[in-house]
Amino acid sequence: QRQVIMVGRPYQLTSWLSVGAGLSWLPDSAGTNSVYLDNPTDQSDFQIALDNDQGGRVAPQAGFILKPTDNLRLGLAYRGELYFSLAGRNEIQIRGFQDKEDDFPIDQEFEVVVNYTPHQFAFGTAYEGDDFLVSLDVTHALWEYYRNNQGERVKGFDNTFAFRLGAEYLLSSSFKARGGVGYEPSPVPDQSGRSNYVDNDRLLLSLGAGHPLEFLDQNIELSWYVQLQHLLPRDTNK
Repeated sequence: QRQVIMVGRPYQLTSWLSVGAGLSWLPDSAGTNSVYLDNPTDQSDFQIALDNDQGGRVAPQAGFILKPTDNLRLGLAYRGELYFSLAGRNEIQIRGFQDKEDDFPIDQEFEVVVNYTPHQFAFGTAYEGDDFLVSLDVTHALWEYYRNNQGERVKGFDNTFAFRLGAEYLLSSSFKARGGVGYEPSPVPDQSGRSNYVDNDRLLLSLGAGHPLEFLDQNIELSWYVQLQHLLPRDTNK
């Protein structure tokens, strides 16, 4: 499971230029496990003391929107690299090994990385009519810096370009119908060698709606959507 907290602040500099910046925050954990093994032949019976620190990892986000005409918008955004990390060391003491100063205690360093999200640059454009909106965006993801579950940088992953096309239609003053399609290529090359990273290109389909309303003299909107992802078949021969 993953919990991501995002905060952001936009500002309209002029009638045709808006900028924004924000942060994504994901918790991480670091610590030392002190382990005592009284009987090395019975490793099911041991004592352990945990020293764990909870922290967090922050990824910056920034972007801007240009509005050259009343109907056209252009945007560019950057999203920083983010992942959850569990790092630390096991310090293992085994009864009967106290005299082996070079080998005692036993140190095992470890790092676990999950939910990796790469650096991304996203370009988007939207055209808005009286009662409709059409948008297109392209996202360039830098998967060449990918970290695997052991925290190692993996060579050979490809940087990708993902595409999304969306549309919105105003059915009434309180209902906006929305739909979209997308394509995301896999950054993983054919696994014909030693490694076994499993991933596919994917097609995306989404449906949703927005409900503008007024609350405490403020204009707000409640939105929802559902998304279907279809993984395209992929065969690899080793």
